[in-house]
Amino acid sequence: MPRRDQSIVGAQDHEVAEAPAVVVDHVSKQFRLRRDRPASLKEAVMSRRRRRGIEEFWALRDVSLEIPRGSTFGIIGHNGSGKSTLLHVLGLLDQPDEGTVHVGGVNPWQGTVADRARLRNHEI
Repeated sequence: MPRRDQSIVGAQDHEVAEAPAVVVDHVSKQFRLRRDRPASLKEAVMSRRRRRGIEEFWALRDVSLEIPRGSTFGIIGHNGSGKSTLLHVLGLLDQPDEGTVHVGGVNPWQGTVADRARLRNHEI
């Protein structure tokens, strides 16, 4: 048996390691939740001077994963564990606050909105 760093090339077994379709590297996403939101326009105008509380909430913290090309995967977890936020990041709908996402070997946040739409349509 060869060591892990050695490659095996046979007459029928010629495989080239393909790059993952999606690479998520140390991704974190934070949201700001406003507290004491006014219930009506009148309340908003009357209490304009009162300071509103803002709570920072980390939906994702230091998430890393690789998704191989052509694979099917699932995301499971408890309510509020960040499943939908991760899917939004993977679908290029939300930009992570920290870390990087590469789709097809490309960082989609360095391109335009049209570039991201093209990646969504062809790579994801």
